[in-house]
Amino acid sequence: MKNLVITTLGECNHYNTWAGESTNYDLHCIDYRINPTFKYQGIARSLSNNPCLLEYDYYWMPDEDIWIKPDMLNIFFQRMSDYSLWMGQPSVLMSNDSFPSWKCFVHQDNNIELIYTNFIEIMCPCFSREALEECLSTFNKSNSGWGLDLVWSKIGNGKRMGIINSVVVKHTRPVGGGDLYGALKKKGIRPSWERKKLMSEYGIKSIDIKTWI
Repeated sequence: MKNLVITTLGECNHYNTWAGESTNYDLHCIDYRINPTFKYQGIARSLSNNPCLLEYDYYWMPDEDIWIKPDMLNIFFQRMSDYSLWMGQPSVLMSNDSFPSWKCFVHQDNNIELIYTNFIEIMCPCFSREALEECLSTFNKSNSGWGLDLVWSKIGNGKRMGIINSVVVKHTRPVGGGDLYGALKKKGIRPSWERKKLMSEYGIKSIDIKTWI
């Protein structure tokens, strides 16, 4: 099993917490201070320019402010494979220094390892190779990323998607607190408009998130 962590980085990143020895994954990070880009557009460009990056089994794409240690990230990739998930993500801690964006992804303090769902958010999704092949063409359709997860949910309808509740990450900045939103504002881009446009393009009428054990 070959795994890749691929994302964009700015000044406030947790690269050093992802890097480590004895990992079951490789790291490929794009510094958007050197190569200005939005997250999913930058990832799409890197994958296009480096065909060797398309040979992995799983791809984790965290925002730069996602905190997790290598040993837990190793477990996360293994669980993605164990459960043969088309797409998945870790659970997110809710605390004074961790800020989930969706209630359904908040870590549950119980012994449940996997929670099935029909929706994986843009904050820290993990794609199987199959899922990436089916979803990659959407990456350039939203600068903010808003709306992409709704499209992925529609593309993955009926496929195995899940939250690995036993693996917990921290989202260390409040939602909307990063450099992204300032850059979008300068360009006159409203995330809500991008989401609305994608929903119209793909015939998505509402957000209907479901979870089950």
